[in-house]
Amino acid sequence: MKTKLKKHKILITIIIICVVIAGYFGTDWLFKQTYYNPFLIDDIVDNSDESVTQYGFDVLMATYINMYFPGKLYYPIECSDEGFGRYQIKAKVQEIFDPLYGDNVDNITFTIKRSKLTVDSEQILLSRVVYEYLDINETDLDEYTASLYEQWTTRDYSDIQDLPESAYLDVSLTFSKYKNAQEVVDFINSYDNSSFVWLALDTETGDQTAAGVSIYDAVRHGLKDSFKKEYPSFYLDEEYTADMLQENVLSRLKVLIDHSDFIDLIKQSDLYYDTMAANKGIKQRYQDIKENGLQVIGIRGYVKKSDLLNMINSGEIYYGYINDVKMSRLQRK
Repeated sequence: MKTKLKKHKILITIIIICVVIAGYFGTDWLFKQTYYNPFLIDDIVDNSDESVTQYGFDVLMATYINMYFPGKLYYPIECSDEGFGRYQIKAKVQEIFDPLYGDNVDNITFTIKRSKLTVDSEQILLSRVVYEYLDINETDLDEYTASLYEQWTTRDYSDIQDLPESAYLDVSLTFSKYKNAQEVVDFINSYDNSSFVWLALDTETGDQTAAGVSIYDAVRHGLKDSFKKEYPSFYLDEEYTADMLQENVLSRLKVLIDHSDFIDLIKQSDLYYDTMAANKGIKQRYQDIKENGLQVIGIRGYVKKSDLLNMINSGEIYYGYINDVKMSRLQRK
């Protein structure tokens, strides 16, 4: 009798343990399927090479950051599943013209907990510069904007002239008029000694910040063939045509449209901005470019002094915001 009772207790204990374990793993599995899971994005990167692990989430995050944070580089470090709908993505975010060190040291952490995204970093790494580009549609500038424009055309212009001929400037430039894709390509190709990384597609009249798209990718992921077919020219070659440039912009917009759950995640975080992140805004921008072609208001580049003066003197440039100056292309910091 005692032996049977003991066996019965052991059986009950085993059943309870099994139920607890099943409940634990079952709940974990349910949360993985129910809440946003960056590991379930399987339509973007090619992981056939088992020696390299890539995540589609990193492609989406880089695309979003490159659109709304001019000149920022997103470099993925590590993506981990902590269980029960919680994920942690560690990355490095830096200015695109700063040297990129392959030290695998992160400076920003994205935490996803049950479809809520939080961003943690010791510095303000993802921010936008106000008055980086000016809205050329504004004919009546407010007092502060007018003072910036006057400073650009007088003091800044004089300071640029005084720089040594070897100088390069990290500068955000507002065109005197909107340029289409062919005009942008012609502009870029006419300055062989300068390099360009970001296009401003419009400006916001409130603080003169811009939304746009990166045309340079320091970090490139191996993409699936099906993805390349669906999103042509997602990564631009070193030399590209106007058609390829427009395809690139459309593909980057479309990949965010098609991954609306990612945009929903962004909407609930500090990275959200109405004008770029809202699905309707992205869809409207995509449709406008499809119907009317690419319209570019500005460009950011690493520009040689002589090239910049030629741009200004030719009347192509309405306004510029100088982010940094190097006395020579060889200068690293």
